[in-house]
Amino acid sequence: MSFRFENGGEPNSQPSSTSRVSSRATPRGYHLLVWCALLALLGCGPSEGDRNSSEVPLARKRILSMSPSVSELLLELGAGFEIVAADAGSLSLPGLGGVVNLGELHSETIEDALASQPDLAIGLATPRVRDFAAELEERGIVVHLLDPRNADAVIRTTHRVGDLLERPTRAISVSASRIQRISELAGLRDGKSRLNVAWLVECDPLLVIGGSGLAHEVLELAGAENSFHQLGFAQVEITQQQLAEKSPDVVLDSTGREPERRCWDRWSDTTRVEPTPGGLAELPGLDLHRRIREIHTILYDDR
Repeated sequence: MSFRFENGGEPNSQPSSTSRVSSRATPRGYHLLVWCALLALLGCGPSEGDRNSSEVPLARKRILSMSPSVSELLLELGAGFEIVAADAGSLSLPGLGGVVNLGELHSETIEDALASQPDLAIGLATPRVRDFAAELEERGIVVHLLDPRNADAVIRTTHRVGDLLERPTRAISVSASRIQRISELAGLRDGKSRLNVAWLVECDPLLVIGGSGLAHEVLELAGAENSFHQLGFAQVEITQQQLAEKSPDVVLDSTGREPERRCWDRWSDTTRVEPTPGGLAELPGLDLHRRIREIHTILYDDR
């Protein structure tokens, strides 16, 4: 099985989680912030002409979208009318109410997908989408899986999808608009103290977001300081004692544990703990601006 990956190569496997300090830690200033600064200096945000421009592909495609954030990107690229079928999560987006509903991408909807006669299928390279995509490819459908795992890859993926759909100029406009929104979100903390935050994603073993990857960038662009930014892995296995020693202002809890089963009961009465949707830390991801906004809201709104 050989999918077409639109992140510049095969998807990256997660590095081994360790609690040792690594020299590969991501720098505290990100390429994305450089993009934001360039937009501000050069006035490169999308103009009205860009927003209303209509690149016309040589041939209209019939697209099967397998992820809500992919559907959102296709709509922004002006390709919403080319979507003929989509997963259930995409159908709440404006303009997609009439497409074939593929539900949760289970095998029983494969025939519905094929009946929509797609030219290609596009989705994020998550386990659920991969399984569905494998069945599609076995039936002769061209599949493109997207695997962005950091902020730069999100921008690159936007451009690659624009090229794929023969809308490269529109992709530049969409990228500029998204970067502009991220730049605005990054400044929302103005006047509020920067919070030191530990983001828990698993309880057993105890895993936190480390100093690289999309979730780390989301956390810091939302205005927080990652308690474990010096550990250069996307996720890091730590001990309860190491977590307590960091004395975070806030613990974001994406473990899904009920309050009575939390893994930090010995000291949680002195620490602010915020239940946080696990999807905000999942990889891969395209919805960078949404994740930043939601994390900022959890941390800073009405505080």
